[in-house]
Amino acid sequence: MKKDYLDQPMLDLGDGVYATRRDFCQNILVTGAIGGGKSSGPGAAILTALARSEAGGIILCAKSSEADDVCAVLKKAGRERSILRWNGRNGGFNFLEWALARMGADGIGSVVEYLMRVIAIVRHASALGGSDGEAFWLDEFKRALRHLLLVVYLATGTLRMRDILSFMRSAPTSLAQFSDPKWQATRPFFYECFRLAADRIDAETGRQLQEYWCEFASMEGRLRTSILATFTMLDRFCHGWLSEATNKTSILPALCFHGVIIVLDMSRTTMGEDGVILQMIFKDAFQTEVLARPALPPIHNERLVFCYGDEAQEFWAASRDAEFFAMSRSSLCTTIYLTQSLNSIYTKMGGANAHDRGLHAIASMGIRVFCANHCTTTNTWASETIGKAIQRRASFNQSSNVSSNYGFSMGLGTTDGVNSSSGGSSNHSSGSGGSSSSSGSSWSSGHSWGSSENRGRNRGDSTSHGTSHGYSEAMELIVDPGFFARGLRTGGPAHGFRVTALWTQMARTFPSTGLPFKEVEFRQ
Repeated sequence: MKKDYLDQPMLDLGDGVYATRRDFCQNILVTGAIGGGKSSGPGAAILTALARSEAGGIILCAKSSEADDVCAVLKKAGRERSILRWNGRNGGFNFLEWALARMGADGIGSVVEYLMRVIAIVRHASALGGSDGEAFWLDEFKRALRHLLLVVYLATGTLRMRDILSFMRSAPTSLAQFSDPKWQATRPFFYECFRLAADRIDAETGRQLQEYWCEFASMEGRLRTSILATFTMLDRFCHGWLSEATNKTSILPALCFHGVIIVLDMSRTTMGEDGVILQMIFKDAFQTEVLARPALPPIHNERLVFCYGDEAQEFWAASRDAEFFAMSRSSLCTTIYLTQSLNSIYTKMGGANAHDRGLHAIASMGIRVFCANHCTTTNTWASETIGKAIQRRASFNQSSNVSSNYGFSMGLGTTDGVNSSSGGSSNHSSGSGGSSSSSGSSWSSGHSWGSSENRGRNRGDSTSHGTSHGYSEAMELIVDPGFFARGLRTGGPAHGFRVTALWTQMARTFPSTGLPFKEVEFRQ
């Protein structure tokens, strides 16, 4: 591999900025409402870039028209000869045979764990609930598998779902049947498998197998019924289209390592739940092969490979995808998932902690492309993904005041008074020599009157004006959540067949904005 292989441009983001193979390997999530342009805009542009780079991969199809749409994009990019359009009838993938071939007979334990993932896939596609209370039954189911798969493989030379179920359904239900000649004479599949495998089973393994199936035969009826019921979930692989598509193997995920683009043309709208189940199983096998890829010879691990899925909530296996995203970069693989909103992911996952499991699944998707959307949950998350920065807010204040006052005062006063006084006196004295007497009187009167009056008037006016300028700084969201509902173009004639989206990327600052996002235009 050339040193600059990962740094070669793949997608023009405008303003002289490109996304490289190295960028793509961070994994890409595209969100956008119905009619928001996510599929015909960034989705088609990303798929075209992958096709032109000679990448191989798988394309998951959720809608009946999707296989036609993606094939048209691939043909326009010059990759028509690389397309393998698989509808389940023009080839098959026996996932049990594939799993066993990877590990051999000594890897039966790994096949057991793989079948448990298949059970989880069936639950996801069928929207079947689960609970912690089922842990006991699932443990018993795994025990049965461990004591079943080796016998069937040694007897038949392969593993097929039909044989697994036939073995389980014909297992003895009482200890007496083990030694009953009449029961053995009916040649049940269980007995026939043990007879054919007997020479290939060592003594210790034979003892363990016998102990378990004797225990199974003597189990309490409800426990045995519960184990059989779990096996019944796999019965759909024994009938119709799904049986045909998984009976033999002619299509392998590793073909992608050599440039093949496998289009899984088996949408829910055409094949129902079975179509989703087989796509998820094939995707799981693709992920397994990719993670093991670095150990292969260089010819198998030099090409960029991808998994592309529109309406990705249909195929999203939370824990498995999260583990894959975290490790796939070193295997030169990118996953591109398109979905309408976070709520569509949470709803499809269901069960306890759907919100946390959903966020965990997308935590390792380093590139996020946000198209027009009116989901407040998604828009708020998009804003928080872009982050916050110190925002300067200007303030301006202008005031004007006019006042006037007018007053009038008047006063009037009157005083009136009369005063009068009178008095008299008399004096008499006598003695040896004679006597004397005197008398007198006095009187006075007066009158006063006065008045006063005062008047006054006052008037005043005043005017004042004031203007002030200033600013404040605060840590705020760089992009308001409402922008995603009103600020992006959705394509079509009304927007000149142009779609705009915000491209955000972990640990990258774009020169045109100086920020961790860039508005990118895509032509439909």
